[in-house]
Amino acid sequence: MMDRMWSYWQLLDPTSRHSEEEMNGGNYGHITWTNQPESRKASFSDKLDMGYAAESTTIGEVMDTISGPFCYFYA
Repeated sequence: MMDRMWSYWQLLDPTSRHSEEEMNGGNYGHITWTNQPESRKASFSDKLDMGYAAESTTIGEVMDTISGPFCYFYA
Protein backbone atom coordinates (compact mmCIF):
# COMPACT_ATOMS: atom_id res chain seq x y z
CA MET A 1 0.00 0.00 0.00
CA MET A 2 2.93 2.35 0.64
CA ASP A 3 4.05 2.31 -3.00
CA ARG A 4 0.45 2.94 -4.08
CA MET A 5 0.22 6.07 -1.91
CA TRP A 6 3.68 7.13 -3.14
CA SER A 7 2.58 6.88 -6.77
CA TYR A 8 -0.61 8.88 -6.11
CA TRP A 9 1.40 11.55 -4.29
CA GLN A 10 3.80 11.77 -7.24
CA LEU A 11 0.90 12.13 -9.72
CA LEU A 12 -0.34 15.22 -7.89
CA ASP A 13 2.73 17.13 -9.12
CA PRO A 14 4.81 14.94 -11.46
CA THR A 15 7.35 17.61 -12.45
CA SER A 16 8.58 18.27 -8.93
CA ARG A 17 7.84 15.02 -7.14
CA HIS A 18 10.36 13.03 -9.11
CA SER A 19 13.18 15.36 -8.03
CA GLU A 20 15.88 15.01 -5.40
CA GLU A 21 14.93 18.36 -3.89
CA GLU A 22 11.38 17.20 -3.19
CA MET A 23 12.50 13.76 -2.03
CA ASN A 24 14.96 14.91 0.59
CA GLY A 25 13.05 17.77 2.19
CA GLY A 26 12.29 17.80 5.90
CA ASN A 27 13.47 15.39 8.56
CA TYR A 28 12.72 12.27 6.54
CA GLY A 29 15.01 13.15 3.63
CA HIS A 30 18.20 12.15 5.43
CA ILE A 31 19.96 8.81 5.28
CA THR A 32 19.04 8.14 8.92
CA TRP A 33 15.46 7.88 10.19
CA THR A 34 14.21 11.33 11.26
CA ASN A 35 17.84 12.51 11.00
CA GLN A 36 18.79 10.66 14.21
CA PRO A 37 21.74 10.63 14.45
CA GLU A 38 22.32 13.68 12.26
CA SER A 39 23.24 12.75 8.71
CA ARG A 40 23.46 14.15 5.20
CA LYS A 41 20.53 14.41 2.81
CA ALA A 42 19.79 11.37 0.63
CA SER A 43 20.52 11.50 -3.10
CA PHE A 44 19.28 9.53 -6.09
CA SER A 45 22.71 7.89 -6.39
CA ASP A 46 22.60 6.41 -2.85
CA LYS A 47 22.53 2.62 -2.84
CA LEU A 48 19.68 0.63 -1.35
CA ASP A 49 20.95 -2.67 0.04
CA MET A 50 18.16 -5.16 -0.49
CA GLY A 51 19.97 -7.93 1.35
CA TYR A 52 18.94 -11.43 0.31
CA ALA A 53 15.66 -10.19 -1.25
CA ALA A 54 17.14 -8.62 -4.40
CA GLU A 55 20.23 -7.04 -5.90
CA SER A 56 21.23 -3.62 -4.59
CA THR A 57 19.82 -0.65 -6.48
CA THR A 58 19.81 3.13 -6.16
CA ILE A 59 17.10 5.45 -4.88
CA GLY A 60 16.82 7.03 -8.32
CA GLU A 61 16.10 3.67 -9.95
CA VAL A 62 13.09 3.01 -7.70
CA MET A 63 11.51 6.48 -7.56
CA ASP A 64 8.84 5.68 -10.15
CA THR A 65 6.65 2.59 -10.44
CA ILE A 66 6.07 3.03 -14.19
CA SER A 67 9.73 3.18 -15.19
CA GLY A 68 12.95 1.48 -14.23
CA PRO A 69 12.76 -2.09 -12.95
CA PHE A 70 9.06 -2.02 -11.98
CA CYS A 71 6.78 -1.09 -14.91
CA TYR A 72 3.42 -1.15 -13.14
CA PHE A 73 0.77 1.43 -12.29
CA TYR A 74 -2.31 1.73 -10.12
CA ALA A 75 -5.71 2.44 -11.64
